Amino acid sequence: IVIESASNFNKIINNSINTSGDRGIKLNNVNFTLISLNIITTKGSLADGIIAVSVVNSTFSQNTITVLSDSFGGIVLSLGSANNLYNNTIDMRGNAGNGIYLEFSSDTSISNNIISSKDGGIGLSGSNHTLIKENNITTFMIDSPGIVLLSSSYLTVVGNSIKTSSTSAFGIYLSNILHSLFINDTTDTGGYGIFLQFDSHNNSFLDMSIKTSASTTDAFRISDGNHNFTIKDSVLNATNIDSADFFIESRVTGGEWNFTNVSFVDRTWGQGANGTLNVHWYVDAFANYINGTNASDSNIKAFDKDSLLHFSSFTGQDGRIPRQILLEYKQTNVTGGSISTYFSNYTFNATDPSGGGNLSQSWNMTTNRNLIFTFSDGSAVFDLVYNANGNLDSGLDKKLIPL
Repeated sequence: IVIESASNFNKIINNSINTSGDRGIKLNNVNFTLISLNIITTKGSLADGIIAVSVVNSTFSQNTITVLSDSFGGIVLSLGSANNLYNNTIDMRGNAGNGIYLEFSSDTSISNNIISSKDGGIGLSGSNHTLIKENNITTFMIDSPGIVLLSSSYLTVVGNSIKTSSTSAFGIYLSNILHSLFINDTTDTGGYGIFLQFDSHNNSFLDMSIKTSASTTDAFRISDGNHNFTIKDSVLNATNIDSADFFIESRVTGGEWNFTNVSFVDRTWGQGANGTLNVHWYVDAFANYINGTNASDSNIKAFDKDSLLHFSSFTGQDGRIPRQILLEYKQTNVTGGSISTYFSNYTFNATDPSGGGNLSQSWNMTTNRNLIFTFSDGSAVFDLVYNANGNLDSGLDKKLIPL
């Protein structure tokens, strides 16, 4: 099926298409088109399931696409904008080709697709303002990425489930990516979990679950270049003894990497790598009186081991301060070796808003802390330990410690 030359408001629905040596559906310079509920099987050269060039405001939904030979992809969009791809099932059986591939497109939504591919799952190049949400991706071959992102900005990648089997595959591969957000993506890979190459800046990873299993396949690896990113509330887990949870190759020239409430065991710096790793944890604090009433307007302050103030905050009517973030350590690697600076133990002071005695306690910030200050004669304080997901580890609750 071919539609082109400024054709608008088309519907391609409920077709069964089987081609050899050609695309199943080809669109060129069309707008406001619905492509849905088609069953497409292609093989031979030019075997893309659907290719759309200069297509705007169109929907690709609930199509079943099987590509039996090498191709660019199951669904290929080029030079388009404001398109929506959802609930498609794509089976890529050739040795080359992404399930979905975008180039030089913008404002595209890719959601709830099921992709099985020998090569790549979802690929983007030069495509900004793209949403990639809740796709289920499985890849099988060497170097096959679940999601590969090239030279793009302002991406939102959320809730995707990615599984790769090859030891040199990638869960999520980033190259020259800017101002992008990754939330609640899960990778279970035989290869690398998250892989950064060349430069990337101002990216955030939140609630990520990254697991790798093969030798020398790290959960989070920076390959080269300069990268700046934040990762929070996440788990990095390289289960093989010869792999690292966080690995910085020797070709990395710089960058700053802020970890907050991230579960990871080991980090490895390649010889000559440059950059700065900052590891943070959360602090929650609650103040009350021994009769059980909340202590509002209590000023709670945190000082590091060198007596430098890191925060000063007042409790509200609920007796709590806004959640704070404290730096456990900073590790900088430059030519000549690594320099680590630790900021614990922290001292936490709480003022009694009723004018009674103030309270103080000291903690090593190697995990999240939930501090409780109770004012009155015989005041007591205890600490609760949070796990990597921000939930209380009830088995680690400490007993009351009289002051």
